[in-house]
Amino acid sequence: MKLYLDIETNRPHEDSDFIEEEIIVVGVIEDLDEQTKRFKFFPLWDTEINNNEGKLVREFYKYLGNVRKHAKKQDKTVVIVGFNILRFDMPLLIQKGFEYKVDSLSGLNKFWHDMIVIDYEQASSPFYDMRFKDLRLETLIGKAKAIGLNIEERYGSGKDVVKWFENKEYDKIIKHLKADLEAVRVIDQHYRRFYSTLAKEAFGAQTARDFSE
Repeated sequence: MKLYLDIETNRPHEDSDFIEEEIIVVGVIEDLDEQTKRFKFFPLWDTEINNNEGKLVREFYKYLGNVRKHAKKQDKTVVIVGFNILRFDMPLLIQKGFEYKVDSLSGLNKFWHDMIVIDYEQASSPFYDMRFKDLRLETLIGKAKAIGLNIEERYGSGKDVVKWFENKEYDKIIKHLKADLEAVRVIDQHYRRFYSTLAKEAFGAQTARDFSE
């Protein structure tokens, strides 16, 4: 079973990532099959969570734990898919899980280790000279649109999310999150075609043919 994962955060200063960073919403697409999907959100402003980050984090881990149990009963592995999740989303979720006593640090690391992870930032870096500076989700979206994939532009940015959160424009945050999750899902569903194009641009036609076979 595939889960497309993305989180949105609020940080008081640009350089305060991981130090004073607050998770404001976790978003997931449950990919039940190629045609069937289900969105799941854990927003800080939900009436049951009531602006309690600890409760948000615990609710998400409870949900993900249940997904893993269900997958195990069906002899399936949970596959987590996202963009920049290895360097940002997962480390922050582990940090918050430890902070709010979801489990021990070793237990949280084992929890995530037991799932397969596909990170399209990491997967795309060889086609950008192993550089991450200009490798953004909108870059991949532009490439996907150029080859005819049915993919929407991003709705706003991370900075916009902070403004929307301050102004309580929560529907815009969800719209942004859904667009990002959908974009990654489309790229994932067409990864051979997508990376064949990147390989051709980066390494030449023969390499692209080899890649698509």
